[in-house]
Formats: sequence, C-alpha cells, structure tokens
Amino acid sequence: MIGGKNSVCVNCGHRVRELYKKYSNTLKTTNCEKCHQVTDKYIEFEEFIILIDALLLDSSAFRHIIYNGDFKLYWKVSLVVLLLESFAICRQKLSDPANDALNVHEKGFYTYTLHHIVFGRSIHYALVMSHHICSLVLAYEAVGFIKSRLRWLAITLVVLAFVLKEYIRHYAAFQLELY
Repeated sequence: MIGGKNSVCVNCGHRVRELYKKYSNTLKTTNCEKCHQVTDKYIEFEEFIILIDALLLDSSAFRHIIYNGDFKLYWKVSLVVLLLESFAICRQKLSDPANDALNVHEKGFYTYTLHHIVFGRSIHYALVMSHHICSLVLAYEAVGFIKSRLRWLAITLVVLAFVLKEYIRHYAAFQLELY
C-alpha cells in the first residue's frame, strides 16, 4: 500500500493524511495543504524511474522512497551496490597491466588510453565519491526535514561519517596485511 499514517508531501516534507483519493477505478492525486503542489507525483511512476531520479539526486524521490513508497527491492539494490563497491575496490588494487599484450586487444584504443591515465582515474573516483556524499546529504535532509539554512549540519555529519568509514576501512586493511 502506498501512503499511510507516515505519508509526507515529497515537495515540502509536510505530513499529509492521504496521497490520493480513489474514485471507482481511478486514482486522483491530492494536493499538499502547505505548498499546494501534488503530494506525491511518484505514485504514478515505475520504481525504476524513481530510482533514476534518486540517482540524479532529486530530494522528492528520496522522500517518496523513504516515506511513501511501497518499494520491496531494497535487498536487491543493496546487493547490487555492495557488488559494485567491491568491484571498484578490486579494480583499485589491480596491478597496472600496461605491458600485457592481451589487454591491448581486449580493450578499445580509447578505453585503454583512459584506463592508464592516473589523473583520469582519480577524477572518476572523486566524482563518484562526490555523488555518493551528495546523495547521502539529500537522504539525510529528506529524513530529517532539515531546512536549507541547516544544510551545513547535514553535510558535516555525512562527511564525518564518510571519513570515519574510510579510516576504519584503511585500518582494517592495514591490520589484515600485517597478519
């Protein structure tokens, strides 16, 4: 069931009684009492479109997923994210195959060129981490109903948590190398 006692407007975060009204076989979306916009445009969208909007850092998509959604694929998305992060870590630990002749034939010229530019790899990593941190900030704002003037608090908390996670990950890797 979409909506319920914890439903919120995806635009402003205001609590609402209902997201839609049902007339025979038709659903009509309701408007928020505070911002006067459609309470949740995502009740008419496919889950894949909602995930794409969340990847594009749309805060209303985050609010829909957290509060109003009937999303049942969390474990699948979590598994995919875990596998992708593991793949990224493995790629970072691979040795440089610049002298491997088979590797040249397996990759296209442009992919091979971009793969060996260290600067390009570090830019890619920085962009991915920036997107990840921005999505965490937006999710924290969606959950906490934080006003834009307190956005710095969300950014600070997310960055501190990220730095702590990286420190623990590097410390654990160092301890594993010792043994």
